[in-house]
Amino acid sequence: MTEGSPSNGDRIHGTESNLDAYPPVRGTVYRATDTGRTYVGDGSDWIEIDAAEGGPSLGSEPFRSIRPPVRPGKTGFASVDHDLRSRLASYEGGYTKPVFHLTFDGGADNNHEFREVFEELGVTPTLALTPAAIGDDGKMTWDQVRELQREYGWRMSNHGHRHDRFDEIDPPEQEREIDEGIDALQREQVHHDHYMYSWGKSGGRDGRSIVASRYPFAWGTVHAPDADGIVDVDSPYELPRVLIEREEMAEIEAAIDRAIENETGMVFFGHNVTGGSLEDEDGFETSVEKIESIVEYVRERGGEWVDSLDEVLRYSATPVRLSAGREPVHVDDLEAGSITAETATTEKIGAMAYQSNPQTIEPDGSTTVSLDSTRFDHRGEFDDERDGITVTVGGTYELHGAVTVAEASAGAQVTLSIRRNDDVVARATAATPSDDGAVSTRAMTHAELEAGDRIEMALTHDSSDAIETDAGADSVSLAVLKLG
Repeated sequence: MTEGSPSNGDRIHGTESNLDAYPPVRGTVYRATDTGRTYVGDGSDWIEIDAAEGGPSLGSEPFRSIRPPVRPGKTGFASVDHDLRSRLASYEGGYTKPVFHLTFDGGADNNHEFREVFEELGVTPTLALTPAAIGDDGKMTWDQVRELQREYGWRMSNHGHRHDRFDEIDPPEQEREIDEGIDALQREQVHHDHYMYSWGKSGGRDGRSIVASRYPFAWGTVHAPDADGIVDVDSPYELPRVLIEREEMAEIEAAIDRAIENETGMVFFGHNVTGGSLEDEDGFETSVEKIESIVEYVRERGGEWVDSLDEVLRYSATPVRLSAGREPVHVDDLEAGSITAETATTEKIGAMAYQSNPQTIEPDGSTTVSLDSTRFDHRGEFDDERDGITVTVGGTYELHGAVTVAEASAGAQVTLSIRRNDDVVARATAATPSDDGAVSTRAMTHAELEAGDRIEMALTHDSSDAIETDAGADSVSLAVLKLG
């Protein structure tokens, strides 16, 4: 924490209300730990850094504060800021140096014990928290977590509520592991961003899809100098972190050198911090001396430490490039995050289909929505005889469905479902106005799809009479957009 009058280049952590207590010295950075906003002094005023020259605008609400997600079966849109991915991927300029960040998993109380050491080093770590373990022997308390966040500017991530091995539990348990962690962090008023897989692996397609419906990014783990510890680094839901404990400094330095040579970012992770230079060779410990050596080596080689995972993604090369041990990885399809249903006509990734003529939806049962035309079709995925889109290349996809009903009886409930191989993956419901009339409903989700998966839409309603979709191509549309 910087005290007294700031000087150029200082970093200050404090509450939003305390911002005006500091003079806006040019180049000084102030992070409001209670709201997540960051400001830079220009000599006469504090400017929110997202609006400052040279940085992308990420909106007035800090995206690092995860909003309550829309759970499966609920109505409306998923609440994760998916457009964040496009802002990060399209960013140009900013840092010209490779960027580095340090993370610690598990919430060990020694992370808090050595908080002043990190302050003196000018490094602000991210903690991957297991909420159910907070307060246990050897773990931090919630008060200590909040102190690190609000007074020292540390960031927090969800590491799973109980730290169950994510790749070995079934999808309902994966959902509980994530959602109970989200609920606990929100209940304790701890802002957090991103997901860190417990035991480092994503749990395959199902696991990635569940995480994708709640977070814009997720991180696995890898042991330098190789990439054996991560399954698929071509996805924004399996980004790499490089282990520093039990690794020789020579190997870590070599990994840093490769990241700097390739002008890419790197995220490190450990667990416990110990004083001096002693470490348990078979344990989960990193000594202060080793951390100091890593921090110093990065700076000597021309790298730059940044304060959050968001900054790593923002200021790495575009699209996101990160180093995973021996080789850098390139998330080529991250740019697809800029695609929405409105811009899909110019972005040829995936497919978008729509109706040519209004359709009548009878009141009994679920009716598959007719899709007989395509706005674009990247790899021949649309089949006009089957009213849907069949994926030809596996990966992480964003699914958008939209339907406007021309007229329905007052108060009628209209439900739109997006289905993958006949299983509902997203659902949204809207009611017609009290005086009858048109009603629109949209559903959106992320899903991990495999080649051959079929995506279609269906409508149900509780009106006693048939309803009719509105005229026009945009009144009924389905977009399947590849992200990674």
